[in-house]
Amino acid sequence: DAVLAAVNSGELGEVLLDAAVARIANLAEKIRASQRGAQVHSAEHVEAHHALAREAAAESMVLLRNEGAVLPLTPQQSMAVIGEFARSPRFQGAGSSQVIATMVDTALDALMQRAEAGLEFAAGYSFDSRADVQALIDEAVAAAGRADVALLFVGLPEGAESEGFDRRHLNLPADQLDLIAAVAAANRKTVVILTNGSVVSLEPWHDSVPVILEAWLLGQAGGSAIADVLFGTVAPSGRLAESIPFRLQDTPAYLNFPGENDVVRYGEGVFVGYRYYESVDRPVRYPFGFGLGYSTFEYTQMSASATEASVTVTNTGTSASKHVVQLYIAPPVSEVARPKRELRGFSKIDLQPGEARRVDFRLEPRDFAHWDSRTSDWRITGGDYIVQIGHDSHRVALSATVTIGGPPRERLTLDSRIVDFLSHPVTGPILARAAGGAAVKAEGGTSMLDMVASMPMRRLMRFPGVGNSLARLPLLIAIANNPVVHGVATWWQRRRA
Repeated sequence: DAVLAAVNSGELGEVLLDAAVARIANLAEKIRASQRGAQVHSAEHVEAHHALAREAAAESMVLLRNEGAVLPLTPQQSMAVIGEFARSPRFQGAGSSQVIATMVDTALDALMQRAEAGLEFAAGYSFDSRADVQALIDEAVAAAGRADVALLFVGLPEGAESEGFDRRHLNLPADQLDLIAAVAAANRKTVVILTNGSVVSLEPWHDSVPVILEAWLLGQAGGSAIADVLFGTVAPSGRLAESIPFRLQDTPAYLNFPGENDVVRYGEGVFVGYRYYESVDRPVRYPFGFGLGYSTFEYTQMSASATEASVTVTNTGTSASKHVVQLYIAPPVSEVARPKRELRGFSKIDLQPGEARRVDFRLEPRDFAHWDSRTSDWRITGGDYIVQIGHDSHRVALSATVTIGGPPRERLTLDSRIVDFLSHPVTGPILARAAGGAAVKAEGGTSMLDMVASMPMRRLMRFPGVGNSLARLPLLIAIANNPVVHGVATWWQRRRA
C-alpha cells in the first residue's frame, strides 16, 4: 500500500519500481531453476560430490602429534572406538552455516568396515546432561584396556560455539578431560581425534597421548575421511590456519577482549595470531602452519628476487604424500611496527618417494608493503627483506635476502618531523651544524635533538629564540625539495660513506 501510494503521488517513479520488481522476479526464477536442477543433480552427481567432500575433508585434517609412529593403523589391530562423536558426528557449524547434507558418514561405520581384528565401541560421554558420567568413563576404560589401540573422539558440542556469542575459555568439556586422562592411562596407544570449529586447548593432557589428530568440522563425508587418514589411505597434509596457544592469557587480544561498556579496543593492531607470537617470541603449543605427515621432506636450492622465489622440495620418506610449502617475508627495521614475518604464499604439492620438484612463487609489490595511515595507501619501506621458506611460522628452513628500493622521499614541509629534516641529505648536515651543542649527547646518552626528534618543525620554531635562527628554513625546504639538488646530495653522501 505504501509503495502504491508513493507511485500514485509521484514520489516513486514507475521506472524505479519496475527495476526493483524485475530484480525480485529474476531472483525467483533463479531459485526455481536451481530447484529443478537440484533434482537432476542429486540423481546423477550426489555420489561424485560426496567423494569430493571426502577428499577435501581428508586433506584438511592436521596431524599434530604421532609419537612412536602409532599412525597409520593396520586392519589387524584390535580397536576401541570411544566417544559419542564417532557415531553422532558434528560435521558443520551452527546458525546460518548449517546446510542439509545429502548423506552423512560416521567414523564408527567407516572404521568398522576396516577393522579386521575386531572393534568395540563405548560412548565415553553423553550430550545428555542427565547421563551417568562416571559409568560412561568406566565403560570406555574397560574397552580401551582390551584393545591394541584406543581411538578417542572428543571435541566441542554444538552449544559450545556458534555465531552470535563468544567462547569464554579454550577448554574441552570437563567430562571429556576426565575421559582423556582415564583412557590414556588404560591404553598407551591412545589416538585423540578432535572435533571442533575453533581452537581448543591441548592442556593438560597433551603429553599423555602419543597421537593427536585435529579434524575440525569435516562436512558430510568426514567419517570416511577420518578412516582414510588413520589407516594411511590418505596421508595427512593439512596445516594449522591458526596457532594453538598454551593458555588463553597468551593470546594477543586477552587484555582487550571483550572490552567494557559495549566498547572493544582492538589493541593488537596488525599483531594478530602468529604475527604476535613470533614478534614477541611467545611460545605456543603449535604454531601457525604446523602439520605432520607420514613422510619427510627436504628444502634445497632456494633463490629469491623482488618478483619471484623458488625452492626445490624432495620427498625423502618412503611414502607418497602431499606437502605444503610456505613462504614468509621478514621486513627490515622501520619506523612502522611490523610483524617479525608474514605469510606471503603457499603451495601444496604431491610427491612420490624420492621425487623432487621446483616450487615457484610470484611476488608482488604488496608482498613487501605495509599500510601507511598517513597517506591511506600501501607503502614499501626501502631496505633488506628476508624471504623465508618455512616449515611453519616458527621454523624457517631456508632464507634469502632481497633489497627493495623505497618510494621517493616525501617532500619536506614545516609540518614534517625534525627527524625527517635531520635524515634528509640536504637539510640534515646543515641543521646538524647549526644545532651545535644541541646535538651533543648528554651523560645519559640523549641529546636535545633526540628529545624533540618526533616534533613537527613548525612547533619547534615557536620555541623562544628558535624562530629567528630558522628564518631562512622555508628557502632551505624549497631547495631540498628540488629533485636535482636532492639527487646530488644523496650521491655525495653515498660517495663519502
